[in-house]
Amino acid sequence: MKKSFKELPPADFLLYEKVTSFVTQYYTESRNINDHQKYVIEQKILYIIQAISLRYYKMPLFRDDFIAYREGPVIEKINKIQDKKNTIVKKPKNIIEEDLSYYQFIADQLLQIVIDGFTQELLPMNYKILSELTHTGEWEKKYNQRDQETDLKRKNTLGKMVDKELLNFYTSLEHKYPDFTNFAKESLGV
Repeated sequence: MKKSFKELPPADFLLYEKVTSFVTQYYTESRNINDHQKYVIEQKILYIIQAISLRYYKMPLFRDDFIAYREGPVIEKINKIQDKKNTIVKKPKNIIEEDLSYYQFIADQLLQIVIDGFTQELLPMNYKILSELTHTGEWEKKYNQRDQETDLKRKNTLGKMVDKELLNFYTSLEHKYPDFTNFAKESLGV
């Protein structure tokens, strides 16, 4: 991304409906999974997309933080949407239309790369494998700190995954799934 923006859009606005639609369609056509497994896969797709954005665009695509949960990094707001305790933002405030259009274009491009990675079997579309991929040493340290904390506000701060950790995750993807990361790089023309 060449532009610099004051405000990043939320992940639910940019991607969530498209991500959940893809996962639902993929498993309806191939095999059944339970809601929990579906939700884990949706969160991992968002994590992969944010990592790709950080790696190749040198900035996050959306403003939401990932927090270390038992199943790996999770966007809490998406977790609440999945549990039907929150709704998707229809249009974010304080972001000009041109910026939203630009981010939506990038989001759609990165989602398509991840979808193609799954459908071309460059990445495994398996919730256990995707969870294990995100269970890095950094995630484990944050999860354990968060798990031991009792103050909710401090708990979420301790569990926050930072950009460096997403980049380290992407580096591990490059080692474990080089066909996928090469495909992503070529698709983006970098």
